[in-house]
Amino acid sequence: MSTGAVKVTEVFPHFITGAVKVTPAHDFYDYDLGERFSLDSVTILGEDGTIDCPVSRFNGLRRFDARHEVTDALKEKGLYGGQKEHAMVVPVCRYV
Repeated sequence: MSTGAVKVTEVFPHFITGAVKVTPAHDFYDYDLGERFSLDSVTILGEDGTIDCPVSRFNGLRRFDARHEVTDALKEKGLYGGQKEHAMVVPVCRYV
């Protein structure tokens, strides 16, 4: 799995974090960045909506349950930085 830092100029300034998380299997934007920087695409969500990652303690959890569990785990380790609301854009094919 690819890890490390890459220089990305296409950031969303309204988030103002100074960091960009790239998840190539997440959306078109991240896929493009993943291709450009040769990042691996890893799918951890099964077709049934559960976490499919055998090496994770969250394996088998439904995705919304996993979100709360991951948040709790980050808080326990003092790594949780907070939550912000933002609009999510979901592309829909006009041919569907």
